[in-house]
Amino acid sequence: MHDVAPASQRLRLGLRARVALTFAGLGFVVSTCVAMVALHFSDAYVHRLVDEMLRVEGEHLRDRFVLDGRLSNPPLRHFDVYTNTPGGTAPPSQMAALAPGLHEITVDQGEVHVAVYDAGSSRLYVVLDVAEESTRERHLARDLIALVFLGTALSAWLGWAWAGRAIEPVRRLAGQVEVLEPPRHGATPLAPGFAADEVGKLAQAFDRY
Repeated sequence: MHDVAPASQRLRLGLRARVALTFAGLGFVVSTCVAMVALHFSDAYVHRLVDEMLRVEGEHLRDRFVLDGRLSNPPLRHFDVYTNTPGGTAPPSQMAALAPGLHEITVDQGEVHVAVYDAGSSRLYVVLDVAEESTRERHLARDLIALVFLGTALSAWLGWAWAGRAIEPVRRLAGQVEVLEPPRHGATPLAPGFAADEVGKLAQAFDRY
């Protein structure tokens, strides 16, 4: 009856595989950190860009509204403009209570950016449509996820290749020791064929043995 090896021995990986897995884990961590940093800076840049667009366009619309009491006609492509003046387009209820300044709120359609201005006795609400930006953020997130998988796979491959080169002297020494038969062929020194490193010291130990 054959002995069954313990589970820990059956699942034990070789040195090369362990090095490759270590590199893969390192690559995953580094790629994830890079992706998170890139996403953070991209989000911060977009928010600054949106705020600047709202400020510039909002101040222009406010000055025009104060001058002649009219809003943009025809309507702007990416902006919606509301006012609380009689006869004007009233703002949605989520925006009506906002104080003057730049705001980021959530409505039924999603996240919107709003600039509120006092225009004489009236109040002006300029809303930027960020639907295209939301699409861009989804594409960026998809690309960053792909970057994480690619970085992990590349790190695993590099670890596997590097480990193969690193342990080659050990494998060569093991092969020479396996066929060594001192009683029949004499003791052939092993150390001269290896560098003066840990593997060379191991070869010297075999020679002394």
